[in-house]
Amino acid sequence: MPLLDVSSLSVTYPSAVKPVVKDFDLKVREGEFVGLMGSSGSGKTTIIRSIFGNLPAGTSVEGTILFSGTPMGAHRWWRDISLVPQSSMSSLNPSFRIGTTIEETCKANNVDFSHRRICELLDVVELAPNVAAQFPHELSGGMRQRVCIALALACNPRMVVLDEATTGLDVLVEAHIVALLDRLRKHLGLAAILVSHDPRIMSALADSVVSLEEVQ
Repeated sequence: MPLLDVSSLSVTYPSAVKPVVKDFDLKVREGEFVGLMGSSGSGKTTIIRSIFGNLPAGTSVEGTILFSGTPMGAHRWWRDISLVPQSSMSSLNPSFRIGTTIEETCKANNVDFSHRRICELLDVVELAPNVAAQFPHELSGGMRQRVCIALALACNPRMVVLDEATTGLDVLVEAHIVALLDRLRKHLGLAAILVSHDPRIMSALADSVVSLEEVQ
């Protein structure tokens, strides 16, 4: 049984005359990295928002989304699926030190937020403990992205959704993030959806790729 099973998903926004996503299928198994590839406007964001139940009021949604065989609406997805957003700078509170941000994320999800746990999360993404005392603007783009990955791992999820996780990073930093994600897959057994328009990322990490242009 797939860990995540999206079947015949169709999504139509309130002001739209036709679906943004139509009859979309996606299956992700334990430990599998599946790429979701498409250009701007192809429906990538809509699919991810559907999985997280974060669509505007009045949106028409057809089809099913199951996690471990359970409908997503009835599942505590916020513990089992985490999101690594595209923009690390806008997703981190500029007035919070990194340690505080990790602590607040852990509190919100009822998981341990001890200093030791914060250091463990930073270590997993290869950041030094002193990063906990820094503010987002004091970190490089690559370091901020590692922090976002640490936040996504705070609840020990079974799956992460990486939304253009390397966009805007220079080639060297991008390569380091890709290597980190590959190590996390091997060491933690994570499943992931890789949302990207970059075939290099797909080639480096994805076990299989779904092209939205081909689907639609």
